Amino acid sequence: MTIRRYWFVLTVFGIVTAVSVPLYLKPGKGCHPMAGGACGTPVSSPEGLLGVYDLAHPGLVKLYWLLALPLALLAMALYYRRAGALRRLGIPLALAAALVVLSAALTLRGWNGFRSTRLEPFYLAVFHGGTPLLVMAFVLLALALTERSVTLLTFAFMFLGVAIVANIYDSFFLLHSSGLPLDESQDPHGLRQVPNIAVPSALLILGGAAAFLLGRRRGRMGR
Repeated sequence: MTIRRYWFVLTVFGIVTAVSVPLYLKPGKGCHPMAGGACGTPVSSPEGLLGVYDLAHPGLVKLYWLLALPLALLAMALYYRRAGALRRLGIPLALAAALVVLSAALTLRGWNGFRSTRLEPFYLAVFHGGTPLLVMAFVLLALALTERSVTLLTFAFMFLGVAIVANIYDSFFLLHSSGLPLDESQDPHGLRQVPNIAVPSALLILGGAAAFLLGRRRGRMGR
């Protein structure tokens, strides 16, 4: 039954993330000449490249997640309640609420991170386009503990790593660094942030599907 429960969480997170993908399109841009004729395109930032300010519709990203994330958590709570296991979702839901409140508070206060550069990654707590991915990752970690699922715990740690990379590094930079013939300074269609959301979404959906199929298989074997 454990696998049959958390497949729903993975799938819901994956769907709400997938629906948000078009919101991460940016105005198309090419090379921006700098002094000396070189092209300048930022490829990493301590606050995460999934910022909302340079998107085509930044307000829609904030509004979408303001509505989608609570609705996703509500759907999970209803599903677990129907399964008679709402207590197992208590800690993950409380953690999600705490992270959302913390991010909102730091964002409204205009927090600029710790003075120590060693703690600069904690600046990711300020809301930006990738904040929901981090919230999902920590919810999955907490859920894995309450469900006592090693499989989900392994997936959650993997997803946390993907979420952190997606928040910090530009997808075009990563693809170029991997050896693909991609000019990271050119983005005429405004797609450079789309993989940062699309890839985690695909992982969540695939993980949910795998958990569901495994649960059905174990259910049949147990008959």
